[in-house]
Parts: sequence; structure tokens; C-alpha cells
Amino acid sequence: MIDCAPLLVADALGLFEKYGARVELKRQTGWASIREQILHEELDAAHAHASLVYTIHCGIGVVARRCLTGVVLSHGGSAITLSNRLYDDYGVRDGATLAEAIRGGRLRRKLILACVADISSQSFVLRQWLRQAGLDPDREVRIVVLPSPLVHENLSEKYIDGYCVGEPWSSILLVDREAWCVALSDDVCPSHPEKVLLARANFAEKHESQHLGMIAAIIEAGLLCEDPAWRGRLVEILAQPRYLDLSERYLANCLLGDFETGRGRRASSGLVRYSGPAINIPSRDKARWVFEQIERNCQLRHIPSFRRDVMRKVFREDIYWSAIDLVRSVSPGLLPASRQRLRASASEPRPGLLSSPQRQNQATTPHNLQAHETN
Repeated sequence: MIDCAPLLVADALGLFEKYGARVELKRQTGWASIREQILHEELDAAHAHASLVYTIHCGIGVVARRCLTGVVLSHGGSAITLSNRLYDDYGVRDGATLAEAIRGGRLRRKLILACVADISSQSFVLRQWLRQAGLDPDREVRIVVLPSPLVHENLSEKYIDGYCVGEPWSSILLVDREAWCVALSDDVCPSHPEKVLLARANFAEKHESQHLGMIAAIIEAGLLCEDPAWRGRLVEILAQPRYLDLSERYLANCLLGDFETGRGRRASSGLVRYSGPAINIPSRDKARWVFEQIERNCQLRHIPSFRRDVMRKVFREDIYWSAIDLVRSVSPGLLPASRQRLRASASEPRPGLLSSPQRQNQATTPHNLQAHETN
């Protein structure tokens, strides 16, 4: 998935070593695999949904284990994609016309839409888009969970009618116009945090220098990933067999120039964001947005450990600033000289503006990390 780009670039360019971290990337089959390997201490850290920090720390469906994040890897980067059949045969053009097709009884069966995990930004975005169209996501459609690499195959085989998933898994169909994109995630939930570096708390505490080195490398890699002039090189790196192993044409669709929606092209400069304090700080606003999305969509009142005071324990801005200090020490001049200037340059998008359910009603193959202590 393109939102793991900072990890892959840090690996490809030797940035982990530059900051004193020994890191081995391990490709995983899905989000459940990531969760289980973090729980069993087979992974020290992972590229993960921001929501997974709460899932593991609070024990939502699993045995609780302390974890945290000291850096947000990306904002946005997902798309809601629908079948051509809905466009050609039923006149669907947006959420409103989809609602008309459903309520008019024109569809032969209940619409089946997929996301990558029940507790994920893709699930939240898909549900919010349906609500904006006046549809009840729990009653009027069926939402199923599929691994990211399988969604396009299931849509092609007509097992599902659409999905919300991180790029490039929509572009695989969109480039050849085998499906069409009805909305980008940022259209639905502007500036929403997407992936984080999730770490086991005991790893972050016992091996602080390793953890900070990983985050520092990610921060420098994110600067490159964000640079439009460097995006061509980014596509080349991600396409390599040891990383995403995908055609460059699919990656280029979501990283270079305009975005092919399957029904024409649109600007894509903000499809995914990788760098800047506005993106990378694990701030209280980001923590609140994720918390309230889980609270609204997942009905977790029976889990007493899922409470608001957890936010400050798992989204750790202090760790981010320690990593910033390391970047300044190792790479002088790469970042503004002072924390105040860095904060001032952020112009931080505030996902908290979307955090209230009342306001919202008016709204991969993952790679993971096993870090080794430096000798």
C-alpha cells in the first residue's frame, strides 16, 4: 500500500541505519496477522491503521497489550470504488443516485461493499459516505471484510459491488476502466489520519534509541515521499519485487499527475500526504478523531478499558518531538531550527473539526518491522 512508502524508502536508502536503528521489514498477509504478531511479540512495531493502536491497547476483541504510536505515517490515500454495472445499468453517479437505486428496488440483491477491517479508516470513510447519502450502513447495504490485495479480484468476479481500500488497490482496476471511483477518502473525511507506526510499549521503553531511530528515519523518508519532484523515484522504489511488486502504471496513477477515476481524470495532489508536523504529529486532535470514529461505528460500551483518557497514553506527541531532536542532531538543516518554527510551519489540518458525530452528519499487503538492538 502506498501509505507504507516512508518505511520502504527508509529501508531502500539506508535511513534506518543512518539513525542507528537495525530494522528488518517483514511482509504480512493482512491486518489480523499484524495484530497477532504484535500481541505475541513477534513484531516490535508495525505499519498499521491508527485504530489498531486502540484495538490492541484496549483489548477490543483481543487480549489487551500496551502499545503506542510516536508518528503518523500518512493522511488520506483511500478511494471508494464501485462496479461499472452500477454506473452503466443503474445510473449510479454518486451517493444520492446509489440511494435511489437501492430504495427504488432496482437492484437484484442487497448491495455488498467491502473494506479491509471492521475497525479501520476505510470502514469509517465508507460508512460516513453512505450516511451522507442518507443510507443506513448497517441495514441497507452489507459490508464485508476482505484483505486489500483481494478486493479488486472480488469486484471483477462480481462477488462484491464496491469497496473502500487504500491505494493502489483501486488503481489496479481504474487504470483500465474496469471500475470507477465515486469518491476519495479525503472528499468524505478531510485530513483524516490514516496509518501510524504502531509499537509495543515495552519495546519502545526498553529500546528507546531503536524506536526513536526508526521514527527519525521515517520522518526523513516522508520528506522525500511528499516532494512532487521525487515522486517518480518513489514509484520506482515501490514497484520493486521486494516491496509492493506492482506495475508502475498503477502506482503512477495515485502518485503522479492526475488520478484516473475510471470515468475521467481528476486532480490528485492531495490524495495521500506523507510529511510535515500537520501530518506526522500524533496529536490529541488525531487521537480524538480515531477514538470517536471507533466510538460511533463500533458500539464498544461493554469494553470499560476503551475510554477517553487512553488517548494521551497511546498517541505520544512527546516521542515524536524526541525523534525530531534526533533528526536535527544527525541531519542538521533538514528541519527548521526550532520546535516553535516547526510548529508554526505546520498549518495543521484539524481532524478534530470532523470528530463530532453531530458535525459529521453535516459529513496491503502491509510491511512490518522487527527491530534489532544495535551492537
